[in-house]
Amino acid sequence: PALRRVTEAQLEFLRLKGKERKRAESKRSAAVKGLAAVNREVKKLKTALELAIDTGLQSDQDQTAAQDHEAQVWREAFLAKQALEKAQEIFNVVEQKYQEKKFTADRLRAEINRAKRDSDMAKGQIGILEPSLQSTFRR
Repeated sequence: PALRRVTEAQLEFLRLKGKERKRAESKRSAAVKGLAAVNREVKKLKTALELAIDTGLQSDQDQTAAQDHEAQVWREAFLAKQALEKAQEIFNVVEQKYQEKKFTADRLRAEINRAKRDSDMAKGQIGILEPSLQSTFRR
């Protein structure tokens, strides 16, 4: 619209002569000033649009980078989970063998302790019976 007004004012200016031309000149000048104002506004809007596009592009690039990073983290988490499961399987086997050996060791310790008690009791009974055995063999 501003450009159309300038064009119309220019055409009117060219068509008129004399004093009418001066009045058309001021109308044309006003139209040119209006066009200049519109061009400044367009330039501001164009700058704002370019900034918004650049910001949007940077945001998209950041989002893509974040998604790539997230995917990498999920891959690493998956691999870590697999490694943990394998380690857990190995640990379970080792734990089972440990428990079996601990059970056997505990049983053997109990037998040794029982044998030691039996031995101590036998020594005690021998100690009690020893004087009578000695008197029996001396006679």
